[in-house]
Amino acid sequence: MFAEFRQYAPAGQKEFRLELKPGATAGQTVSRLGLPPDLPQVVLINGRREKPDTVLKEGDMLTLFPLMEGG
Repeated sequence: MFAEFRQYAPAGQKEFRLELKPGATAGQTVSRLGLPPDLPQVVLINGRREKPDTVLKEGDMLTLFPLMEGG
């Protein structure tokens, strides 16, 4: 988890492991971490941008970034 999202990680860690139920999606995992649902974010699974409804598999790496603006 990066930038201001780190405040939602266990003990503010950048990387950590979670035990998930089979069929858990990226969006469900984000909700479990307590990120507000209206907070814009970029979801990566194993380095590829994915939708929140993507089902996670054992060993997947979920990376969350806040949506950046600027130019």
